[in-house]
Amino acid sequence: MLFLSAESPDSIQLRRIGADGVNQTAASAGEDVELECVVEGGNPASRVRWFARDQELSAGHIQENIRQKRTWRSVSRLTLPVSKADNGAVVTCAAEHPALKAPLTAKTTLTIHCEYLSLSSTPASH
Repeated sequence: MLFLSAESPDSIQLRRIGADGVNQTAASAGEDVELECVVEGGNPASRVRWFARDQELSAGHIQENIRQKRTWRSVSRLTLPVSKADNGAVVTCAAEHPALKAPLTAKTTLTIHCEYLSLSSTPASH
């Protein structure tokens, strides 16, 4: 009888697609932020879940598992529409795996920029 044990993932990384910053994600209100969570290693593949403000996001993301010799690389992408109310929100990706007692997590903090309209008044001429 052959017994296979689960091999835990090695690392997790969260980044904004098209940006270099890992710990903070800047965007403009009304924009869609695209985040990518990459989990390296593990057999079987990890299950990636997304959270914003400690609430699970059940929609807006996809996951692709890529076989690498004897382990997997799990890539999950999230599209998140943001508003000024999301400024300071923490977004977390969590990798669940049978060989882990607790999920591996990576986090980013949203910095949302708003455009403000500048109004100036000029005296009325009579």
